[in-house]
Amino acid sequence: MKILLINNGEVSSEKLEKTLRAKHTVDVLDWKKDDVGDENKYDLIILSGCHTDPVIGNDKMLKSEMDLIKRTKKPLLGISYGCELVAFVFGGHLERLETSKNENVDVNVIEPDPLFEDCRHFKAFENERWVITDVSRDLQPLAFSSYGIEALKHTSRPIYGLQFDPEKFEETASGEKILSNYFKILEAAVA
Repeated sequence: MKILLINNGEVSSEKLEKTLRAKHTVDVLDWKKDDVGDENKYDLIILSGCHTDPVIGNDKMLKSEMDLIKRTKKPLLGISYGCELVAFVFGGHLERLETSKNENVDVNVIEPDPLFEDCRHFKAFENERWVITDVSRDLQPLAFSSYGIEALKHTSRPIYGLQFDPEKFEETASGEKILSNYFKILEAAVA
């Protein structure tokens, strides 16, 4: 599978890239420097996390990435900041936390989905300043923590979002299982 990984400024994106490269071909683009070009040459687009500029108030700066989310027909996975972008583009509500969270949180899957096969409850690592508190009818929440929505999917397009980082799990089994489940969903869709 050929993957386009858009690095939104995540300083530890090497771990995600290494995880993906174990089984796939990955092109990494810096969202500020590189033009996406023809996204149709990729099987999957992944939007990484970020620790710099918030989504809210930066529509102009994030226009090209938001336009990509709106137009692409390709499968897309937003991770952390990428998930916030997906939620925001489709009318979701983001709230700023008083202080950044940097901890493991309990995540409960509330909506059955192949993404969470064998992972109904798990701990996920969060390093966030913003949380997703609500989404529009275009998106379906799949999992929650005490902070808000932790996973979502588009109701009619192949778009998923994970507010946590699956490659940063302290106990890696759940994170690896979720990523494995995601790739099984993609493989089933093209079979």
